[in-house]
Amino acid sequence: MPGHDHPKRRIRRARITAILLVLLVVVPGLVLGWMAIQATGREEAVIEKQLRTALLAEVTPAADRVAALLTELAAELSSAAPDSVAAVTPAPDAAIPALAVWADSTRLIGIPFLFQRSTARFLWPAEQASVLPESEASFLDLNLDFFQDRKSVEVYQNVAIEYADQMEKKGKSAETVSEVDSKAARRQQALSDFENDAQFREKLYDEAERSGKNVPERAEKTLGRREDEAVAVPSPSRDRRTAVRPPSPFVTESLRFSQIVRGADQGWIPRLIDDRLELLFWKKVGPDRILGCSVDEGALRDRILAVLPVARNEARVLVVLDGSGRPIFDPASGQAPSWRIPFVSREISEFLPRWTVAAYLTDPGVIADRARTRSLAIGLLVGVLVVSIMAGGFAVSWMLRSELRLAEQKTTFVANVSHELKTPLTSIRLLSEMLRDGRHQDEAKRRQYLDIVVSEAERLTRLINNVLDFSRQHREERQYVRRRVDLVELAREILESQQVRLEHQGFTVESVFDTPAAPVLADPEAIKQAILNLLSNAEKYSPGEKWIRFGLRVDREDAVLSVADHGIGIRPLDAQRIFDEFYRADDSLTASVRGTGLGLTLSRRIAQDHGGTINYSPNEPEGSRFELRLPLNSVEDPDA
Repeated sequence: MPGHDHPKRRIRRARITAILLVLLVVVPGLVLGWMAIQATGREEAVIEKQLRTALLAEVTPAADRVAALLTELAAELSSAAPDSVAAVTPAPDAAIPALAVWADSTRLIGIPFLFQRSTARFLWPAEQASVLPESEASFLDLNLDFFQDRKSVEVYQNVAIEYADQMEKKGKSAETVSEVDSKAARRQQALSDFENDAQFREKLYDEAERSGKNVPERAEKTLGRREDEAVAVPSPSRDRRTAVRPPSPFVTESLRFSQIVRGADQGWIPRLIDDRLELLFWKKVGPDRILGCSVDEGALRDRILAVLPVARNEARVLVVLDGSGRPIFDPASGQAPSWRIPFVSREISEFLPRWTVAAYLTDPGVIADRARTRSLAIGLLVGVLVVSIMAGGFAVSWMLRSELRLAEQKTTFVANVSHELKTPLTSIRLLSEMLRDGRHQDEAKRRQYLDIVVSEAERLTRLINNVLDFSRQHREERQYVRRRVDLVELAREILESQQVRLEHQGFTVESVFDTPAAPVLADPEAIKQAILNLLSNAEKYSPGEKWIRFGLRVDREDAVLSVADHGIGIRPLDAQRIFDEFYRADDSLTASVRGTGLGLTLSRRIAQDHGGTINYSPNEPEGSRFELRLPLNSVEDPDA
């Protein structure tokens, strides 16, 4: 039967709505939450990259300043160098005064020397001298074989700069700037391409290897690695520590002294001796001699320190590391980091091989702390967003179900109204035809039929009024004509008009009036409509024992009219909703009891508009009891 399919259809619609809610709201919310969790898991890496970028913005210019300092120092030593030594002929045990004056002019000079290329011997420090200071004797021991081409040294070259110079020689410099500016721009562009373009970097390394040069160990390890890629090592202060090792642009080539000075007038020669750097400056003086000196490490350190920014601040420690990875100066006070693993670093120059400007985090745990704080904030925001989305989805679902339920109730309402209107019309038509055809000649019987016709007409009028009043209620157009009404007289009038019809249907109607009068200020037609709705409710829901009790009493300052029955009663679950519009405990189209679901709603609205209430309570042992409570009014003239 169709009536049995209706609940199934409702269950099916509810399931479809639940599935749509899960697919459109719950699943996207969970996916969003999962994505947020994944994002917070990568937050530490994001913060690390941000810190690296910020620190590289300090480290790179610092390394460039140190490299530029070497050029300045070479110019400074060259300008002060005595050209007079080109023709001097020193005695074996005699010092060269010009060299002594040059050494005294700057702290940079450690051991000055004068080398004669044609004889491949040092004029100073003199190899034939009978007595030499220890420092000068040590200089000769370390460098004599190299200057005499019996040993070679590893000379560092910047492959990116070398490439830029080659392009310059081929005439590929920019035409819109001067020659000097073009060369600087070309070198800077080559360095940038080397750091950021892995394919370009590999190409330069390949060219260097084909020309017989060696790729240093550090460059090999970082070959193909992105500039911002980190090398992880254990650390007790954090779950992990990272150090940025950018690809090294320096390659090496084994050259002898004569090869180094060929084709140049002056320059630097860095020598790594037992992991210690000895930096030599040289300059050609005359056709056959080379003047130079070893650089004093302390003076070089002071000059480097002068061009660096502040060594320590709240965020980082910035130092210069020598070839063995030790700082060349002690930074400002504070806990020293692990110098072996810098957070970011940049190699300085081919003349300071393996020397780097390095930065360390002042607080190694700052990344984890920031990541934890940011992840917590993101997690909270995303959690609120997910909850809001799901709550909004459930709210929309609830509203949708409410609208569907309301639409279903309206559909049921239309069907029930049609039935409710048809029932009294059928009775009126049947009895009217019987009276017209004269089937009953008994005057008392004819009178009874006429009373039923009138009662059914009034019932029909009440149903139509309910529908009209409900429509006006939503537009707030209901107007009341209030006057002083005796509720006792109004109740008796209603009973007299309905008693014949009710008794004809088999009802036993009792009335108990505990007060002779109950004056109220009200619209009599509206109050009558409310009482008839309560009476109709008792009539429809009494399929078994057909009994109705009509009562009226005065309770303090209120008149209380009650309608009780021995019908099916109302479940406690439905008792809170029986006054809602369209609500019926059994609202299916095939329900045995027909109704519009508006009677109690309109009755409560009428009572409230008159300053009263309608209450429901069970009528023991079974049935329902409704009480209409209105305030008493003893004023004769309502306008007084």
